[in-house]
Amino acid sequence: MILVAPKIDQLPMEYIIGFIAAAIGTVVEALPIKVDDNLSIPLSVGFSLWALYALFLPAINLLR
Repeated sequence: MILVAPKIDQLPMEYIIGFIAAAIGTVVEALPIKVDDNLSIPLSVGFSLWALYALFLPAINLLR
C-alpha cells in the first residue's frame, strides 16, 4: 500500500519512512496489549509518520 500511496514531494526517503511506519504498525498489532487495535494501530502509525518526517525531512511542509 505504501508504494501506491501519494507522497508529498515524491522523494525516495518518503518510501523509507512509509516502510518504517508500516513496520511499527505491524509490531504494535503483534503486541499483547489490551487497547483496541482500531485505536492503537492508527495512532502508532500516524505518530511514527509524523515523527519520522520531522526527523528525516524537516523542510517538508506537512500541512499543505
